[in-house]
Amino acid sequence: MNCPMFQPGNGPFTLRQGGILVGEACPPGFVIHSQDTFLQLYDRIKKVISRKGEVVVEVVEEMG
Repeated sequence: MNCPMFQPGNGPFTLRQGGILVGEACPPGFVIHSQDTFLQLYDRIKKVISRKGEVVVEVVEEMG
């Protein structure tokens, strides 16, 4: 599939195809608690879609 996707991944990663890592930002280039965060996000999105709801994703880059 050639589209951006949310994905879990702990440690330093090179994202491919516009992937979006979820988790807690650590030192630059690292993400921790990724698997837990990904599973929570996936569960919430799945529930909204099953209830015929709408999912809107806003990606905001924060510096600092």
